[in-house]
Amino acid sequence: MQALAREALSLGPTDIELSLAELIVRLPNGHTVFCPNPLLHLHEAGEGQPVICRITPGTLSGDNILVDQEGHTWLTDFARAGPAPLLWDFVSLEAAIRFDLVDTADLQALHDFETRLVEPARLNERLDAQDIDPEFRKALGSIQEIRHQAFSAVGADIIPYYTGLFFHAVRRMADYTPELRHTRQELAHPVHALLAAAMICDRITRMVDELSLKDSSLAAPRKVLEIDEANRQAWVEGRQVALTPTEFDVLLHLYNHRGQLCTRRSIVEEGLKSQYAENQQEASRINTIMGRLRKKIEPDPDHPRYIITVRGQGYRLVPGE
Repeated sequence: MQALAREALSLGPTDIELSLAELIVRLPNGHTVFCPNPLLHLHEAGEGQPVICRITPGTLSGDNILVDQEGHTWLTDFARAGPAPLLWDFVSLEAAIRFDLVDTADLQALHDFETRLVEPARLNERLDAQDIDPEFRKALGSIQEIRHQAFSAVGADIIPYYTGLFFHAVRRMADYTPELRHTRQELAHPVHALLAAAMICDRITRMVDELSLKDSSLAAPRKVLEIDEANRQAWVEGRQVALTPTEFDVLLHLYNHRGQLCTRRSIVEEGLKSQYAENQQEASRINTIMGRLRKKIEPDPDHPRYIITVRGQGYRLVPGE
């Protein structure tokens, strides 16, 4: 791992440092990422957890799944068919898309991609595909469908799913051979796996800690919606949501007037601090922002519980406090 972290510097301009305790990634946009060293948590992942198995085709990858011109899928390798964890097929398919088929050496873009993939706290949560490169958007769409199928099979608990992805990432790191010379693109794949393993490990750790707090009788009850205006952060049902500056400004305006009607004019002029244009284009812009907010904070965006539309007038935030 140390050799891989050192070689990652050649991908530049991202700076990566690996210590015994953590992985530090300094991205070109000035953001610094702190994650635990994934190898320290390798023996803890899934420790003591019962595993339900099923009969699976075995190895699933981009090399042994064929799709014909009519869209029919054909498996070609059954050498390792047999019992495997219930989530094996789903996790293997996501790992193939995530670590093998996404082909870029831009670590800033890969970090953004991984951030969106580790954000959900449940398998049935939507992935944020807004404002991302089309190559990643296609991958996110495919992974969204895989997770939807996994949710139908096993329910919403995502920690075992993340644990499986963690092992897939570690396996790809283990395939890296420092003695060989690698092209920039070849090196990008194990570096991506290192970054993903650390971010997945961090997400699992935080989720386990949150569950422990929730189960503790000493833990104070959480509000449904919490806003930290100073640090421009928002939490919904105890999970932090990643918002763009525009989305945060609109949510903050609704939060400051929760329970009250917020007209489109007030949202633009008071929330976004810009001039309101009373036309269809402005209305469409506000509708788009609200749609994106609902995807991030609503359990079911098609049936909103928190951001309520007041037809012909605007919106009302009902945070359920």
